Order: sequence, then C-alpha cells, then structure tokens
Amino acid sequence: MMAIATLPAQALLPEVEVNVNPNLELFAVLYILAFNGSDPFIYAPQEYIQDVLTYFAPYKDHEAVEFIRRVADKSLPANVREYLIMKFSDRLVFLNYLPNETELGELEKLADFARKSNFMAFYNAHKNEYVKMSSKLERILECASNEYEKLFGRTYSFRAEVSYSLKIHPHRLIRNQTIYYIGEAYYHSNFSFYERALAMTHLFAWPFVEDLVNKNHENFENLSYYLGAVRNKLPLPSYTASSYFKQVFAEAVSEHVALKCGIPDDYIEMRRLSFSYMMFPLENIFEGIQELGNGTLYLHIQKITEDMKRWATPKNISRLYERSVPVVGFHFVSRSLYTGTIIIVYGTQNPDKSGTEADKETAYAVKRRFERELKMMYGYSPRIEVKADKDLTEDDLKQNLILIGGPVANKITAQLNDNLPIKFTFNGSWTIVRNSTAVGTIKSFRIASGNITKVYPGLNALKDAYGFMEILKNPWNRNNYILVIAGVDRYGTKNVSYFPWRQSYAIESDSYIEVGFYFMAE
Repeated sequence: MMAIATLPAQALLPEVEVNVNPNLELFAVLYILAFNGSDPFIYAPQEYIQDVLTYFAPYKDHEAVEFIRRVADKSLPANVREYLIMKFSDRLVFLNYLPNETELGELEKLADFARKSNFMAFYNAHKNEYVKMSSKLERILECASNEYEKLFGRTYSFRAEVSYSLKIHPHRLIRNQTIYYIGEAYYHSNFSFYERALAMTHLFAWPFVEDLVNKNHENFENLSYYLGAVRNKLPLPSYTASSYFKQVFAEAVSEHVALKCGIPDDYIEMRRLSFSYMMFPLENIFEGIQELGNGTLYLHIQKITEDMKRWATPKNISRLYERSVPVVGFHFVSRSLYTGTIIIVYGTQNPDKSGTEADKETAYAVKRRFERELKMMYGYSPRIEVKADKDLTEDDLKQNLILIGGPVANKITAQLNDNLPIKFTFNGSWTIVRNSTAVGTIKSFRIASGNITKVYPGLNALKDAYGFMEILKNPWNRNNYILVIAGVDRYGTKNVSYFPWRQSYAIESDSYIEVGFYFMAE
C-alpha cells in the first residue's frame, strides 16, 4: 500500500464514485491483445475477451501491443509482473483520456492505438456493463463512508479508478483531498463481489487508521512482540511495528464496516480467519471494535492496546498465536522455502499396481506445479524430491512432506488417517469426513454457485466429495508441516486442484468447494 500525500485534518463533503477508467481499460485491451486473451492477469467474462480480440483484430500488430508485451514480460516472476502492471496503471490513472493529452512520450503509442482503433466506440458499447458493476460497489462504499465518519469523526471523498478486465493489484493513492482506489473491480458472483468490496473498504480504511495510530503511537509501544510472533512463522516485508499495526487495524475496521453495510457475516468470518495468519491478533481486535460503546475509536484506542498487553506477554505470545491462528497453506510454503526441502511421497500399497503408477504420475505433476508456482511467486523453489512411501527414512519423515493418496494407497497417510482433521472412513465405500476430535473446533465454509455459507457441525456436506488437500503440523517434527493430497480413488487424487493458501483445508466435489480452518496448538 502507498500514499503520495497526507490527508487534511478538516472534514470534506464526501463523494463516492466507482469509475471504469478509460485509460486503464485501454491498457487492459492492449494487454489482452498482447497475450491473445490468455494470461493470469486477464480477468473478465470470456465473451468480453472475445469482443476485444474480434473488434481490435485489425490492430493486433500495432506497436502499442508490442510495447505492453514488453512492459509485462511473461518470463518475469508473477510478483514482478504484478508490480509492473500496478506502476504502469499509476502513470495512466490521473491523465486525461490519452488521445486528448500532449507530450505523452512513450505513452503516445497507446494514444495512437486508441485513435486509430476508435477505442471509445468499444468502451461506450460496453458502458452498461461497466455501470452495472460499479453501481453495486458504489452503494457499499456510500454506506462505508458514513460508517467511517461514526468511527473516526470525519470522512473523505473516495474514488475507485478501476479496470473491468485486468487484474491490477489494489492499492491507494491520495491526491487533491481524495482517496483513490486503483485496482481490479470485475466480479462474476456474490463471492467475488464481496472480495472486491472488502478490498475497497480496506484501502479506504487505511488513511483513517494511519492517523489513529500515528496520534496514539505511545499506546503501541512495547507491543512489537505481536509482529515478532508472526515473523517466527512467516517471512514478512520489512514492516515496522507501526506499519504492521496499521495493516491489522485497517483490516479489522474494514470488516466491521463491511458487516454494517450488508456484506454477509459468513464471508466476513471466513475472510478474517483467512488473513489472521499474517494479521495477528486480527480476531481479537475485530471483536474489540465490535464491542465499542459510544464515541470514536480515538476514545477507545487506549483500552484496546491495554487489552493487547493482557491478551499476551512477550513470554507467552507464541502460545496465543498457536491458539488463535489456524494452520494454513502459507505456513507450509513459508517453512518449505525456509528449510529448502519438500519431499513428495506417493503410495505403493494399492493392490492394483496401475493405481500406484497413477499416484506416482500425480506426484510428479504436483512437483512440477509447485516448482512453477513458487518460482512465479517468489523467484525460486525449494528442492523438491519425489519418493515412494516404502523408501522413506526416519529423517525423511521429519521434513516438509506432501503425501499423495489415501490410506489404501499410501502407508504414511494410513498411519495418520485416524488423527487427520479431514480423514477417510470406509462403510462399503470410501468417504471423506471432518474429524473434529483430532483438532477440536473446525470452522467450515461451502462455496457453491458463487455463494458462501457456513457449514455447521452435523451437516453432512461431504458425501459427494472426491478429494481434498489439508495442512497439518508434522507429528515427527512439529516445526515442519505436511500437506495431504488425497481422493476417494486415484482419479480424485489426480483431480484435486484447490491449494488452501489461506485455509487449513479444501475439499472438492463437482458442485462445491468446502474450505475450513482448524488450530493445532501444542
């Protein structure tokens, strides 16, 4: 997140607008052409992408297309490409429509493309789509503006300058007494709408929280051990304690506001659990804000920070982290990057040897996937070795492991099955069940047809599930982790694809994905 100015202290008449910025959408169109509609950063309905490819086909060899292809070079790691897209967007967002600008330098290529292709004809033809998307977000943000005034005693103008079809990492700029959100905005379901709305309310919250923390910095002194607890588990950017607490409070405040403005509690709870691994103690702070009485946060911040000192001390902070932060996929990845080793273990116990060969093929496919995705995200991958379960040594068992296959196929999975949070049972056929006795509480959420609902204990949601991934602490070395990838048969194991980066597990069926969270404190 970044800011280029400081908000004035005086209150302003609040204005809220979500706008599909013509320059950003021009960038998006060129990006779609540059990569022929297929790239991880293209995010739009397929028919819209096809409209771009068809309408602008005569101009696909324009020099602006090649220029954008170089700007977001596909050979670069994903995080570098994301940053370059974000910075290029910042150059465009405050300019007039490019063909109306002068002295553009290298951006003149984009202006020339827009003139020759009559880009605005395409833009206006899709204006109804843009307005339909933006108006729903505007209603949430208008409500949020009022809620921020209640929490902080003031509010500000807020503009979202967005692209309809390009993934631009959400970030904020502050200019001319207005907070700008710059990022993606397209959503295709209720679930993705909630994601967009929370990205906006979070960035809208940041300047308010920044002022709150800065004016009460003495209350945050001697609380840096909270940041230390997270750093023990994850490599974090070079946060200071102050910037870390601003991030955590901005998320807690934005979730509180979004809940007030009609975003469902089920989604808010799932999001809070998903981010708690790196925004500790998010749950406690959110609850503290929910319980506030009359008055602004400025009147209550001292009590919240005093509560933080009571929740944990430097001596027992690790215990609070373990109790209140679920085990998630990022723990597995971060630990693997730190140790430099992952061992993928495929089973050899299946009496049908073709099943063993299938799981071995899956193991190597998983190896390729992890190497590719980790190199894209981090620029490198740990050493990943594939072994048969029968060849594991005692030392191997203590590493970060990926187990391929269920208890029939994989003898390590079989040893662990009774104590797995998500395990297999056999009653004429193999089924997947939640095993809360292994970890205590499991908090589960089902995502189906673009909607999210909390799954309460006793609801049998797993009868048609074909496979899952789950993260757990390695019982042979609790500093390390195990990822289990297993299905009710070899095909289920092969087809599981949802990696729970921010969740403890993900269960897949043909009609839904269930994600969930559990805690594995000592």
